[in-house]
Parts: sequence; C-alpha cells; structure tokens
Amino acid sequence: MVADFFVGGGTTCAVAMKLDRRFIGCDSFRAAIAAALERLVKIGQARSRVRSDSSTGGAPAEEKLQMPGAVSKVPNIEVSYLGVYPSDRFEHLSQEDFVDFVLTCYRASRNTGGGVAHRFRPPG
Repeated sequence: MVADFFVGGGTTCAVAMKLDRRFIGCDSFRAAIAAALERLVKIGQARSRVRSDSSTGGAPAEEKLQMPGAVSKVPNIEVSYLGVYPSDRFEHLSQEDFVDFVLTCYRASRNTGGGVAHRFRPPG
C-alpha cells in the first residue's frame, strides 16, 4: 500500500498505479485532486485501450473504464470529499484522537493483532 498525503499532481499515485500497487492519495487542495484524478484516468485509458470521459454522465471514472474488450483491468478509483477541517478544530485533540479521526475518514481501524509491522488495519 502506497500513501501520499500531499498528492499534488499525482506522481506517486501514477507510479503506484503503473506498478499495480494499491494507493491512497490525499490533498487539501481540490485542484490537486482533480489534476491527479485526470492523470490516473489517462493511465487507465492507456492500459485498457478504452477512451473514457469521466466528466459526463455522473458515473465514476472506473466504471467507464471497465468495458468489454479492455486489454488490462483498471483499478477502482474513488474520490471522496471529506469537508473542510480547519486546523484549530484539532488543536485540543490528543495524538491518539487525531489518529482515530484520520482512520475513521479512511474507514480503517487500529490493528489489535500482534506480529504486524504496522498499527493499522485497512477496511475490508
């Protein structure tokens, strides 16, 4: 799993997608998310050889890329807007409470099992 919390133009996510890695990209700037999404859709088009127009019809981009005859399956791309969270809303939170907030945003939970290198369990 690759995570980029300052996605910008989407380079990290684009490389992860090309390497068939799962990834999460985040940014507080909506234009960065739009640029990264456009880049990922173009990669999906190149891999699947299916042209997509993610700006019409309201269907998620990944649904438009999963067409019969596609050369390569394109991973799901999900974009979520979690609202505006000014930093002063978090000043009073402990580190543990802030981590819980972030995990909740990603529908993840703390990993309570032993013998794992990381502390978080992905949703699923």
